[in-house]
Amino acid sequence: MVRSRLGEGGLKVHCWEANVRKNTRGEASVRGDPEFWRYGYVVRRRALGKDRLISYRRQILAGDTLPGDVLSSPGLGELVTDPAVVSMAGELLGAQPVYFGDSNVSVRSTGRGFHKDNADRYDPGAPDWRDAYPILRIGIYLQDHKRSSGGLNVRDGSHLVPDVRTGRTRYLGTEVGDLVAWNLRTTHSANGAVLRSGIPVAVSPGLAARLPRLFTRYPQGDRVAVFITYGAAGRHLDRYIEYLKTRTYQQAIWDGSASVSYTHLRTHETDLDL
Repeated sequence: MVRSRLGEGGLKVHCWEANVRKNTRGEASVRGDPEFWRYGYVVRRRALGKDRLISYRRQILAGDTLPGDVLSSPGLGELVTDPAVVSMAGELLGAQPVYFGDSNVSVRSTGRGFHKDNADRYDPGAPDWRDAYPILRIGIYLQDHKRSSGGLNVRDGSHLVPDVRTGRTRYLGTEVGDLVAWNLRTTHSANGAVLRSGIPVAVSPGLAARLPRLFTRYPQGDRVAVFITYGAAGRHLDRYIEYLKTRTYQQAIWDGSASVSYTHLRTHETDLDL
């Protein structure tokens, strides 16, 4: 059990042992969605209503959100506890998802570059790489990226290797209403490119940056995305929360978030642990 600060309260994470088995090499693995654990990511098409997400986009661009994590903002915060989002996280993890205040809104981001999100990203001997890593991030993109640039690039199977060079690059051309989830060990990059012909380009972020704008489709308005992290309770999640405690940006999110007593009121009807 760990306690992680969220505003004036604390997030209690219960140790989880169910749904864990040993593979043929004696390593722990998680009983979740096979496609997710094979490739390190998955896309669920048309999981959320388009009109609803467009209203959230307007809310964000109007600045009508509160400091802190996504859950703290009325309206928009419903995404954290949405049954479609929570059930997706649970199915992929193979366990009751734990939310611990790691979520944010990205507006007009133009950065790109392959990276991973876990704590020990490139050390094969570190605890993050000793067995399955049941922590994921769900991205909700509030504009089209099927016909417009700005979507997510990932590398197939890259959650199994501690480098950013391994794995075939894929461009995930999401539409408004889609949910994309990736393991925190998965190599990924924002702001992928779509050619003028409408063909997505699965290339490295460096090459995408060098493509002349004449040949690529501009993003559809301001790029707005919501990111929410869930995990299965256990030593990997405990360790990741300890890592977040050393990150200034996450401390700012927790300091600005609503207390747990408030967030529990908004999650008691979902299969979500806080």
